[in-house]
Amino acid sequence: MACRLAGLSRSAYRRPLQGETTADPDLALRDWLRAYAKKHPRWGYRRAYHDARGEGWVVNHKKIQRLWREEGLRVPQRRRRKRVGSSTVDAPAAVAPNLVWAVDFQFDADEQGRPIKICSIVDEHTRECIGGLVERSITADRLTAHLEDLVAVRGAPAVLRSDNGPEFISDAMAHWAGTRTGLFYIPPGSPWHNGYVESFNSRLRDECLNINSFYSLLHAQVVIGDWKTEYNHDRRHSSLGYLAPVDYARQCTHQSETDDSHSDRTECRGRPSLPRHLGGTFTVFSREGTLLHDAEKRCQAAPQHRAGPRITERLPPNSMAGPSDSTHEGAGPGLTPEGRSRHAATAPPSQG
Repeated sequence: MACRLAGLSRSAYRRPLQGETTADPDLALRDWLRAYAKKHPRWGYRRAYHDARGEGWVVNHKKIQRLWREEGLRVPQRRRRKRVGSSTVDAPAAVAPNLVWAVDFQFDADEQGRPIKICSIVDEHTRECIGGLVERSITADRLTAHLEDLVAVRGAPAVLRSDNGPEFISDAMAHWAGTRTGLFYIPPGSPWHNGYVESFNSRLRDECLNINSFYSLLHAQVVIGDWKTEYNHDRRHSSLGYLAPVDYARQCTHQSETDDSHSDRTECRGRPSLPRHLGGTFTVFSREGTLLHDAEKRCQAAPQHRAGPRITERLPPNSMAGPSDSTHEGAGPGLTPEGRSRHAATAPPSQG
């Protein structure tokens, strides 16, 4: 009566649970599976099923798989150990053009599902995309050949920054770099250490790859090449004072010079906006090449909207010497000691 009210059959009520039984009906099969896995540690349950059937066990593959899993006999997966590149130099701050190049890969696919591999190389100071490849596959030899072409045009950088990809830590890359340039590998799993090229990749993904469908490799090469040209010449960069990278590189040339105090001296022409990461001292010139201010100022980490240093006074015309006059330590080109003394006599008192 109780089983009828509960809606439970009497056989199900009287039958004890398998876990509560004193003898496991599959105990012999479990022992056989453990011995089988010990003898063949790299074989899985499928081979065990066929061998069990061959030895006379009446069992299906689902039960073998369940018991195999319950006994913890799954074949351990061997994880491939990732290689880590050995950096030859420490990456300096990109205080001048052609000092640090950042390189990275990203992938896309065409309409047929075939992969497209994209390599981008960015100058960390000017933010220019100075090179890149769009291929089905890019090997280390192909990458070094492209870098050799770039070096022939722009000169070798001081440091090449990259992740620990197989193309970058290969022997071909090490032989190509040699004593020509230094290699700096970011820590594994830390893409933020290569932030300049990662930012460029995100712009390429958002503004080009996500809104275009490529029907062939040639189509991808043309579209991506056109976007990189627009990025360099037309797209204004906020950290460059909203100048295009090519315009910034044309107006402002920074030359890294290390003095006794190990500070970086930079020279700015045309009063461009300075990137926030720049530091050091500089001498300011007008667009016509005349000296505006002789005192050395330190570039501060200013907000993005702030342009370069504010110049409040122009030197008198008679304080400028000819281009043939010699220059002195701490003074700008073309300013003699007499010019400096006249400037000191006519300049207004400092405002503190």
